[in-house]
Amino acid sequence: MNEDGKDELFLLSRQGGEARRLFEAKSGVGGEARVRPFAWSPDGKQIAFLMSDPGTDEEKKAKEQKNDPILFERDHKFMRVWLADVATGETRCVTTEAMQVWGFGWSPDGKQFALIVSDEPYEWSWYHAKLATAAADGGTIRVIYDPAPRQIALPMWSPDGSHIAFLQSIWSDRGVVSGDFHLIPSSGGAPRNLSAGYDASVSWMAWMPNGKSLIALAVKHDGAVVEQWPVGSGRHRQLWSGSVAIANPFWAEFSHDRTLRTLAFARESASEPGQIWIARRDHDSLE
Repeated sequence: MNEDGKDELFLLSRQGGEARRLFEAKSGVGGEARVRPFAWSPDGKQIAFLMSDPGTDEEKKAKEQKNDPILFERDHKFMRVWLADVATGETRCVTTEAMQVWGFGWSPDGKQFALIVSDEPYEWSWYHAKLATAAADGGTIRVIYDPAPRQIALPMWSPDGSHIAFLQSIWSDRGVVSGDFHLIPSSGGAPRNLSAGYDASVSWMAWMPNGKSLIALAVKHDGAVVEQWPVGSGRHRQLWSGSVAIANPFWAEFSHDRTLRTLAFARESASEPGQIWIARRDHDSLE
C-alpha cells in the first residue's frame, strides 16, 4: 500500500535487484478474503487477482462533501477477477457481470477460471456461493454446481482440464473451510465425493502433476494427516500424520513445488511454537 492508501503490486527477480511496480490498484485488492488473492497464469505472462469495484465519481464527490449516507446493502460493490499483463502492467476486468467472486483457479491452458461466486457481495452471501466457470478473455459466468445448503471453496482444475476439484464443508466460515473434497466435470454435471465416509475433515489439497491423484491435508482426531487420494478406483494412502496443528493463520494449508515432492507447512503443537516445516515426499511417505 502506498502513501495514498492504494494497493500496489511489485515484481522482484529471484536473483534480487530492484523491485518493479506492476500496477497501482483502483480499489482494494483481495478484499477481506483470507484466500490467495493473486495467481500467475500457466504461461507466466499474466497475474490474476481479486479487486473490489471502485467508487464512482459521484460517490467520491459526495464523500468529499460529507454527503454520503450509508445505504444498507443497496450499494453493491462486487469483488471481481482482474488480469494484469506482466510485460506492460495493463489491467482488465474478466468477470464483468454483477456477481461476487470469492475465490478462483486457473485452468491448465490459461483460457478459463473456476470461480466461487454469489449473487450479492455481502458477508452472508458467501454461505450461498456456487461453483462456476468463466473464460479468461471475458464473457458469461456459467454456474455448474449449487451446493446448497453446504458451502464450497478452493476450486482446483485438474492438469488435463477435464475436472475441477473443490472442498465442500462439514463445518466452515469464510477463509476456514474443512469437509469432503469433490470432483466435478469442468463442463458441468454431477459431482463425486472422493472422501465420502472419511473420518477426518479435508482442509487443503493439490493435484499431482499426472492428474491421477491429489495430495490432501486433513484435520483428524487430535492432529493432522497428509494422504494421497486416487481419483479413480483405489484406496487413499497415508503419507504422514502427527499430533500438531497446521494453520496459516486460520486455514490449515500447505505450499508445494511443481512436482509435489516438497511440501511446506506452518506447524505448531502444545510443545512447539509456530514454525515453517519442510516435508519431502518419497514413494511411500513424507520425511
